This record gives sequence, C-alpha cells and structure tokens, in this order.
Amino acid sequence: MTSSPAPTTEPSHKPKILCLHGFGESAEILKVRSRKIRALLEDRAEMVYLDGPLDVGNLRFTAEDFVKPPENPFTNLAWWWWKTTGKR
Repeated sequence: MTSSPAPTTEPSHKPKILCLHGFGESAEILKVRSRKIRALLEDRAEMVYLDGPLDVGNLRFTAEDFVKPPENPFTNLAWWWWKTTGKR
C-alpha cells in the first residue's frame, strides 16, 4: 500500500494579477509606475504585464521632432484605436 502526500493548507501557486497599461504606454512603463504595489504584493501575488498589440508611435510631436525625431526608449502602445471620419 502506498501512502499519499499529506494535504497542504497553502496554495501551490500565487494568484496572478493581470496589469494592462493605458493608451500610449507599455508594459515596461506600467511596471515602473506600479513598483510600490508590486513590492507590497510580491509575496502574495504574481503581477503579469502585457503589451498592447498596436504601436501608436510618438504621441507628443513638436516642430523640432519633424526635423530630428526624438529617441524614445519606450514603445507607445495601445489596445485599440478609434479613428473618426468626421461624418455623423
């Protein structure tokens, strides 16, 4: 007769929290911005960060940007894009 392992009272895996960034941000930016809550929850939950599928490019253009585009270390992403036609 084989013995089965004793039941444990603790879950084997931490719950996961899905973290979705806002328009024109990225998972990397949100991870930096949410560092305090990550520190509070690191023993209790795993925070999962995802990037939106749409690259919306540089959202803050100035006149100089058209001459020499800025070097943006982050990718500006979105989950959806709504384009209005101007017709009602």
